[in-house]
Amino acid sequence: MNITSSGRHAIIARFLAALMSFISFAHSAQADPTDPGGGIGGTGITGFGVVQKFGSIFVNGREYFLDNRTHVTREDALSDEKMLRLGDVVRVEGRIDPSSGKSMAISVDSHVALQGRVEKVDVTSGTVTMLGQTVRVTSATLGDTPENGALLLTRLHSGTRIAVSGFARSDGSWTATRIDPIVVDDSRFVLRGAVQTTDPGRGQFRIGGQLLTMPAGLLSAQPKMGDVVRIIGHYGDAALQIESVKSDRLMIGAVGQAVEMGGYIQAQPGAGKLVSNGIELKYSDASAFIGGTVADLHKDIPVAVRGELQADGTVFVRALLINVEPMRVSLPELDRRTPRETPHEQRNNREAGEKLEREKPTA
Repeated sequence: MNITSSGRHAIIARFLAALMSFISFAHSAQADPTDPGGGIGGTGITGFGVVQKFGSIFVNGREYFLDNRTHVTREDALSDEKMLRLGDVVRVEGRIDPSSGKSMAISVDSHVALQGRVEKVDVTSGTVTMLGQTVRVTSATLGDTPENGALLLTRLHSGTRIAVSGFARSDGSWTATRIDPIVVDDSRFVLRGAVQTTDPGRGQFRIGGQLLTMPAGLLSAQPKMGDVVRIIGHYGDAALQIESVKSDRLMIGAVGQAVEMGGYIQAQPGAGKLVSNGIELKYSDASAFIGGTVADLHKDIPVAVRGELQADGTVFVRALLINVEPMRVSLPELDRRTPRETPHEQRNNREAGEKLEREKPTA
């Protein structure tokens, strides 16, 4: 095949254009992971807590940078950063740049704790009852006010439709971090919690004070005693109508990955163990306690944890802050000069040492 001079020039021009495009792509893929125009790399981290402030977003005192690659969802539906609000409880999957320490959000997921109609407001006790659940409203609970400030219970009354963000306590009640009115005529409800009683013969179960009945088409999905579930449905003429039942276990990343989490102590199943957000936390003499000691740990105090996910699904505690305010908590950086080994790190280091011993040449 004969190629004219002009043809050769065209081929060379297309080749150079493709080469420049490839170089540009390769450069962006190796860029700073916190730069909105760069790639994402570094060490994995899962953050679970409230949105404390914006300019990016802050969760547990850590700033996560977001860009057009960050996957943001709200109630499992695609959303964006503009839909996030102060006091929302979110789960962030991110990466920490090892050189700068900056964090880039890969995904941000937001779910309400409860959504539905208010059944009772008790201003004296500072509680709201909805869907048979008790919601504690504190001076730190935010609301949909012009100044985005504290919610006043006097603004709520029986029949008001609201969405509640918050943390679960030991008795299954919730402490609200944010409450928003639902202005549209929405008959949908969202109920999250642990199943306390069940009657498989009747297809019924109870969460808190709410009795629910499974529809005939979902009987095979009926939850068992102790299951933590998320139920979506709508208000029927006489009872709640269930549309879906899903497991509501908090997902906190891969084994060995860093975890930062806010919440309440729900249980103390044994020495060196706590439960928060349904996740078992293990601590030892290597764990740092801030704001108190082991003796100050008891159910229903708010805490913030930095740790690492273990192979058995538990989190080894590196640092634990006691009696925190979720909107103000900031987990401190541990001293990098004296790092503490987690059980996962200890096992890896032990296995590496044993391997070196086996491979050591004999005399």
